[in-house]
Amino acid sequence: MCFFNKLLAASCGITSVATASAATFYVDANVLNGNGNGSSWANAYTNLNDALAVANEGDQIWVAEGSYYPDEGSGQSNDDPASTFTLINGVDLLGGFPSGGGNGTLTARSPQSYITELSGDLQQNDNSSDNADHVLSARSMTSVTTIDGFTISDGSGRYGSGLIAATSSSLTLRNCKFQNNHAATYGGAIHAYISSLALINCSFLDNSAGSYGGAIDTTSSATSTSQNSLTLTNCLFQNNSATYDGGAIYASQSYILTLTNCSFEGNTANTGGAILATGSTSLTLINSLLWNNGDAIVGNYTGLQNLIEGSAVDGTVVIASEDPIFV
Repeated sequence: MCFFNKLLAASCGITSVATASAATFYVDANVLNGNGNGSSWANAYTNLNDALAVANEGDQIWVAEGSYYPDEGSGQSNDDPASTFTLINGVDLLGGFPSGGGNGTLTARSPQSYITELSGDLQQNDNSSDNADHVLSARSMTSVTTIDGFTISDGSGRYGSGLIAATSSSLTLRNCKFQNNHAATYGGAIHAYISSLALINCSFLDNSAGSYGGAIDTTSSATSTSQNSLTLTNCLFQNNSATYDGGAIYASQSYILTLTNCSFEGNTANTGGAILATGSTSLTLINSLLWNNGDAIVGNYTGLQNLIEGSAVDGTVVIASEDPIFV
């Protein structure tokens, strides 16, 4: 009995140490007179990359309002388009805090009031030709990692200019806005490759791609056995564009897409103004609204209680004949 008591005590000790080891790092672009070690709001890092450089799985990074650029901070070169915020496996990023941290707790957060921008406009000159290729990068993120309360803007690369998620990455994005990102080929805001993403309360505004997926492009490998998925809940897609297919979303190669309570308005493409689903992609659309997207959806899908302009009634989709008036 004594042995088991000692074993239990040792186990509890290990658990306690593991829990205690999780840290919170603080980032505030406007902090003054601190020591800059990220240990508190008063001593916050001024660059997000400095916090990412020291964070480990299980940690959190709290970020105050302001604009942050991926070419600033630890290990970066000024104005280098290859600079990116490299996400760390299992490290959650929480934006939307007031400068100084407010009351110092999570209740101080308001992403709508305290805009926390991750910007690819490295030279801060509104010239997209010298912007970051990928504002955020995630690769091999085997633990679910959460990004919450950020505006991701002005990425300009070949693909996935706001976020590239690759190689079996698992991400949850909440309360994020992707705006004015452009990709030369596909995935103006997000390119997901053999990965699983859940997006909740996110908006995609004025993103574009030279080929496919003005806002989001998903693809997999023909030989991949991974379960690749894109789940969107309460998301808005407005004024995104692609030259060829999928003005808002282009999905291919065995992805499972589930969209619930989502709205699409004013998205454009040669084919599939809102969504183009190809290959063996599974698309389910629930309680969603699509208006003024041309041929809104191209590809097979399952629908339940949706409102789609110009659609024939198929038992689950209702014809829309009047502008629903987006605000």
